[in-house]
Amino acid sequence: MFAGLDYLYPSAAMDAVLQNTANSWYDAIVDMGGSSVNFNYLGYDFGADAPITGNRTEPDAAIGAGLLQYWAYKKFGGTDYLNAAKWSMDFLQNLSSNPSYEVLEYWGPLLASRLNAEQGGNYDVTKMMNWAFDTNSSHRPLWGGVSGSFGSHAMDGLMGSVGDNGGNYAFTMNTFAAAMGIVPVARYDQRYARGIGKWMLNAASNARLFYGDQIGADQQDSAWAGDPNHAIPYEGLRYQKIGDSSKSPFATGDPLTYNWPYNTNLGIYSGALSGVFGGIVKTTNVSQILQLDLLKTDFFHDSAYPSYLYYNPYTSGQTVNINVGASPVDIYDAVSDKVLKANVSGTQSFSIAADSASVIVLTPANGTKTYSGNKILVNNVFVGYRPSNNLAFGKTATSSSITNGNAANGVTDGTTAARWESGSGDPQWIYVDLGAAKTVGSVTLNWEAAYAKAFKLQVSTDAVNWTDVYTTASGTGGVQNLAFSPVNARYVRMYGTERGTQYAYSIYEFEVYAPADLAAGKQAAASSNTNGNLAGGVTDAAAATRWESGSGDPQWIYVDLGAAQSVGRAVIRWEGAYASIFKLQISNDASSWTDVYTTASGTGGVQNITFNPVNARYVRMYGTARGTQYAYSIYDFEVYSN
Repeated sequence: MFAGLDYLYPSAAMDAVLQNTANSWYDAIVDMGGSSVNFNYLGYDFGADAPITGNRTEPDAAIGAGLLQYWAYKKFGGTDYLNAAKWSMDFLQNLSSNPSYEVLEYWGPLLASRLNAEQGGNYDVTKMMNWAFDTNSSHRPLWGGVSGSFGSHAMDGLMGSVGDNGGNYAFTMNTFAAAMGIVPVARYDQRYARGIGKWMLNAASNARLFYGDQIGADQQDSAWAGDPNHAIPYEGLRYQKIGDSSKSPFATGDPLTYNWPYNTNLGIYSGALSGVFGGIVKTTNVSQILQLDLLKTDFFHDSAYPSYLYYNPYTSGQTVNINVGASPVDIYDAVSDKVLKANVSGTQSFSIAADSASVIVLTPANGTKTYSGNKILVNNVFVGYRPSNNLAFGKTATSSSITNGNAANGVTDGTTAARWESGSGDPQWIYVDLGAAKTVGSVTLNWEAAYAKAFKLQVSTDAVNWTDVYTTASGTGGVQNLAFSPVNARYVRMYGTERGTQYAYSIYEFEVYAPADLAAGKQAAASSNTNGNLAGGVTDAAAATRWESGSGDPQWIYVDLGAAQSVGRAVIRWEGAYASIFKLQISNDASSWTDVYTTASGTGGVQNITFNPVNARYVRMYGTARGTQYAYSIYDFEVYSN
């Protein structure tokens, strides 16, 4: 938090303290193993230059230490700081169990997502996010996210303990602090925008109950006439008063409960962090749709444009107003990767679909959007990130039925905090719309206890005609990783025909994966190009870019896989200008070519081409006759091992 204050209110004296602290922690990280650092200790003794052992361990210190190192790297430069941040995150990445003790885990997803987006890392943000909310840490059992109701009041979104004196105990400091670390994640990984937006809507609404004027006089224990405006919140909110179940919820704290030498359960230390919500949260013209400032607690970020997260909790689309200022800007949505309005100023409006989120970035009017790896840039400034793993993350899901408000979109939010629950009876189904046809080759189903014993995985390009790719009559529940022959599909469906329990079907997460595209991000070369549509456009996985050849026949384009490896399939996503006659060829030197596929009846569109597996470094499309009067043009040229 000191680092955040130095970012917001910098001074030479504060900079010196920040750097000295970062240097001390760098030395501690080196002492505890450097590139193989081990944080399984109670603490660190800087006087003795040695870790402290005790009756417990707090391995989530890796997050605090790692984030401090990364902020120091951003503030002062120096690869030592960056290396230490990565070593700390590597320690977390290799853990199989939740390291959380109390509040530091709230910053785990932010450090992971920044290292992914800014440093090309591949850290498991979903794991870090789940650790922040799950209550399964052995280091501080039953601490994490609170859900459900306390009496007649909803408590979803608050943070604290779910097992203190037999019930939930939400804490003010934890709830405010969590937003500081979790909200900016939506900048660096838009897959989490919906989940974060929904969580913050609940947290911002229900955190009011920490304050005495928002709860009954008989449901609190430290009313104070010296605070007539109720600026100081209670330390926490219990499910019910200890010893009196009729008082639910009950605003209280630890000092009076445990006879500490204080006369109140109001918490200045807790209320001091209310400014986090105050800085992040603003209301909009639509009740319950908030504007969340993604830069406010994104300390030491690179150059950035104003960025906001909006979540629509309604079952219908909504139109939201935003004042973009007097100077013209483009209203860009990083979730859809689209400019919603161009060259506008003043008060504008945009639409958000039901139960969806938008990450709105106010970019320079008519700015130039480019892609660099997984990063999306406008005028070379970061505006969004496109992770390449779970294709279903954040996408729209549709089901045959729902029960208890557990809607279909719960399976694509990247956490186990939400789920889909069907109605009773067989059959039942749920499918994910990937937004566009993609090559898919495996599905992971994370079942709640109510699983399917007999079910199919099916794919479609129109959500009408379905093809089976996997069938079982002996489903096991739990987490099922199901692979099948790669196929081109926009919709992927689980079709359940027999339940494994007496209950409905229920799924936490429905993940869809592409097989590894060996050509992704690799170099490409072509016989010619036109209109600035270069060969590299076919390996960036973006429909916004393409290769366009010169006129005339023949024309060719090849991908360099970087090293020889087994290949057995290619997917060519043609623009309108396709090849009617072409070959696929392979080579290990880009000089001598061998044909592996030939056709005189190319169809254009998406062509999924298989051939006998062969070892090759280069894969080429060699076109000898165009299917139109125009050139050859390809959006994406994908290469797979099978």
